[in-house]
Amino acid sequence: MTEQPGALALFGGPAFACDGGIAAELINDADSEVVVLPTAAAYEGPAAAVTKLTDELGALGASVRPVMVLTRRDAVLAEFADVVRDARLICLIGGSPLHLMSVIKDSLVFDALVSAWRSGAAPNAPGECALR
Repeated sequence: MTEQPGALALFGGPAFACDGGIAAELINDADSEVVVLPTAAAYEGPAAAVTKLTDELGALGASVRPVMVLTRRDAVLAEFADVVRDARLICLIGGSPLHLMSVIKDSLVFDALVSAWRSGAAPNAPGECALR
């Protein structure tokens, strides 16, 4: 099987404004489920960030599946890695890329994220998804 990497666009900040277009296209291709990792929002209210994104993506017809990888201990859990590996669309949210890196580096969740991307998943939605 030839690996076909998916789209990759990493945005910082606590929330996104998704106005349709490419985001809606990716959601349709992902069977309307978006896996959300609020790791970079661990110190900014990750539950609130997930709720905000759930509302915004819900308006586009998507359902959100939060994977609350907030600590290193979370990043090595096989059940979280399995969800990420099977995802077609993954949003990494929050404003601390340093925390994101320190939590997922060399972890099962990071390996699953790379595997999903190499299999065609799209981590984050490019184009019309921009910081608010």
